[in-house]
Amino acid sequence: LPNTLSYAKQLAQSHPLGWSVLLTGFDAISLSLIVNICTVTWTIKYLDKHFPEFGGKNDHSGYHELDLSDVESFRRTLRSTIRKSFVFVVTIFTTIPFTVVYIRQMAQVIGGEEKYIGIWQSTQLILTEEGLAGLFSGVIPVLIGTLFGLWAADAVLFASERLLTRSGLRQMRNTTRADWIYKKIRDVIFFCTHFAVVRCMQPYEVVSNVMACAGS
Repeated sequence: LPNTLSYAKQLAQSHPLGWSVLLTGFDAISLSLIVNICTVTWTIKYLDKHFPEFGGKNDHSGYHELDLSDVESFRRTLRSTIRKSFVFVVTIFTTIPFTVVYIRQMAQVIGGEEKYIGIWQSTQLILTEEGLAGLFSGVIPVLIGTLFGLWAADAVLFASERLLTRSGLRQMRNTTRADWIYKKIRDVIFFCTHFAVVRCMQPYEVVSNVMACAGS
């Protein structure tokens, strides 16, 4: 922490923008977060209202995993993964322009440039110089990494859930100890899976960031 504060102070003192340089990209990343939340919420509601059977019928939504057969669990997992994939794709396309602006604003700090100033000025500049494609630089690696991570994670979680149903917990259902064991094991598996998937997605994120910085 002391090194971080010292570096921040040196950066602010050496950069023409002064202390405001530490807020570089704040507008873009904030708007990206807001758009992300709104897009996810609205897309889920839209699917539930107009396409409730997109990805498959919702026959076992209220059932406990231990009460489902392998086929029933697979269908529920597949439906959930397909619907989440659609939501993620829509969200990525709506937020990637703000991410591109944010990355370029951050990158120019290193060179002491002031080309990309604010979200609106930066967006107009990218559109003028590179066209619409410039705002979607790096979107393909993000899509590949996100979808790969999603499907890999859900596949691992599905396999883990089915293994738990064969571990004897089914016979111990409705007991406090069985529910506690099931929850703890599931939490550990979820954490480990999430950690592994994030690490696997790292190369795609690096490529996407470089492409976003370099442009179309």
